[in-house]
Amino acid sequence: MLSKGNKRHKSKYCRFHRGHGHDTDECRHLKDEIELLINRGYLKKYVKNSDDRWERREKSPGKRSPRWFRLSPARHKSPALTSPRPEASRPQLNGIINTITGEPAAGGNSSSARKAYARQINVVHTSNKKMKIENKISFSDADLDNLIFPHDDTLVITMLVANWELKKILVDNGSSADILYYHTFEKMMIGDDRLRPPNSDLFGFSGELVKVVGQIELPVLVGEPPRQAFTMINFLVVRATSAYNVILGRPGQNLLRAVGSVNHQKMKFITPNGVGEVKGD
Repeated sequence: MLSKGNKRHKSKYCRFHRGHGHDTDECRHLKDEIELLINRGYLKKYVKNSDDRWERREKSPGKRSPRWFRLSPARHKSPALTSPRPEASRPQLNGIINTITGEPAAGGNSSSARKAYARQINVVHTSNKKMKIENKISFSDADLDNLIFPHDDTLVITMLVANWELKKILVDNGSSADILYYHTFEKMMIGDDRLRPPNSDLFGFSGELVKVVGQIELPVLVGEPPRQAFTMINFLVVRATSAYNVILGRPGQNLLRAVGSVNHQKMKFITPNGVGEVKGD
């Protein structure tokens, strides 16, 4: 748990929490999330003897689960916080929900953190590894099939969020936050006790203050096997009227390594098996 802002060490910055108090390599929550992904079958190629370690964890009844999945007995009945299974088959759903602007996106919430981020913008990072050709995202006329032109449709997709199939997810490059609307949050049966205090306020298009109930990190799975992208996204839960269930902003798109095209009504993303895609609803 993070301490209050006035008690945090300003000299230490955690990129995972986007805040001060401890370094990234000291972050216990980040280590728990990495362990969670390993236990679910992801990141095996980065772990030595990952198959043996996986078997030992499965056979050891005394092994504690990562902190994010340690729930009180009353919460064990809720299906909302289960993680997608590592198999290529589609995970079992908890259910289907059919039913803006944001916080400072890059650099964190403090002024000093954003200034430090700004100083890094002009620093060019190079890599000796060449990008594989199949990992290049592009759109062509072949992606325009079954579309009626002209159109001015927004890009609205369906994704799995905490094993709930959420429809009406707006892909919005203009939003610097990932938004989960409270009416959807209630249907997911997660419970307000899982919410963390928000780091900052949100403001609407005309400058009005938007009430943020809290924030929560949830597993997100997009695409179809074998080309699926999985990540953990920190959502701001907002109590407001909306035609959408979720707004997938720039932070979430970056975590998924996704690129959306309103014209082609598709969002494409990088996966270990090449480029995956999801069509607009």
